Amino acid sequence: MTLKVEGITCGYGGKEVLHGVTFSSDAKLIAVVGPNAAGKSSLIKCIAGQMHHGGHVSFKGTEIGRQEAVSADMVGYMPQQHMNPVSMTVYEAILLGRLNHIRWSPSQHDRRIVDHAIHELSLDPIADKRINELSGGQMQMVSIAQALVKEPELLLMDEPTNNLDLQKQLEMFEVVRILSEQRGLVAMMILHDLNMASRFADEIVVLSGGEVYAQGKPGEITTQKMLRDVYHVEADVVEDRDGLPHVIAYGSLDEGGRT
Repeated sequence: MTLKVEGITCGYGGKEVLHGVTFSSDAKLIAVVGPNAAGKSSLIKCIAGQMHHGGHVSFKGTEIGRQEAVSADMVGYMPQQHMNPVSMTVYEAILLGRLNHIRWSPSQHDRRIVDHAIHELSLDPIADKRINELSGGQMQMVSIAQALVKEPELLLMDEPTNNLDLQKQLEMFEVVRILSEQRGLVAMMILHDLNMASRFADEIVVLSGGEVYAQGKPGEITTQKMLRDVYHVEADVVEDRDGLPHVIAYGSLDEGGRT
């Protein structure tokens, strides 16, 4: 289940954002971290085939990352923005995830896949609710379901914890982990919280200035040096009760490296 990213470059308005991003991973749960403007969302969009780019992306030996790629159905993409609060039900919104598979009208097979995703994510009680009646946490689960009914092997999630309280974040991480185990899919997620990334991910990719600063297991990546170099903060990194790194920040650095 290897994901390979080779020499990815992309930009906006003539300004390059990613500068030859290259890495390879066999992990099941991958977190992409880095400061604002590091290129995290651009990277996810390139892998998802949502943004024109140079370089190549492959998954399980098959090229992905381009809209015209025959492997497009291998990838499920959950963007940062919520779906528009249009007047459709949760069921109808999730069914939209099957759009590329539907010919003239949804088949019984399409409906079975949607029903399964709704049950899998415990959305049965709100299946008939309108999208604009949902809470932030419910919207996130509906977005995950919409990506899952495509039956992807690689699930890409752009900042899925936005606007979620701590309990809902933990619930979402647990759902993604269970789905990864049950479905055998790989999940790649942009996160801002380094402690959540260390707890959730099997592997972390750190972006800085449009390039890969480091990649590896949480205990290898989350170090005082990385926090100084990438985030410009002074912090202690301690082990929590599960032996995972936990960041305790206590000061920011100026351009001269002083607190």
